[in-house]
Amino acid sequence: MRSWKTTLSGLVSSMAGLVLALSTAGVAVPKWGVITASFVLAGGFASLGIFGKDSNVTGPSAPPSKDTASK
Repeated sequence: MRSWKTTLSGLVSSMAGLVLALSTAGVAVPKWGVITASFVLAGGFASLGIFGKDSNVTGPSAPPSKDTASK
């Protein structure tokens, strides 16, 4: 099951991206909305990187998979 934090980060990022895309397409979006969406999009992508990490596997100390262990 995916973490609710990564799902929420993805939804927030996509909504901010939608606001920016609509403003680029000519839809009237207030200037404060575009600025806020820019910051929210950057924060959303950063949180995806932070929360998307698998905390159970770190670098070369990960246990070998069954395929590589038998070779």
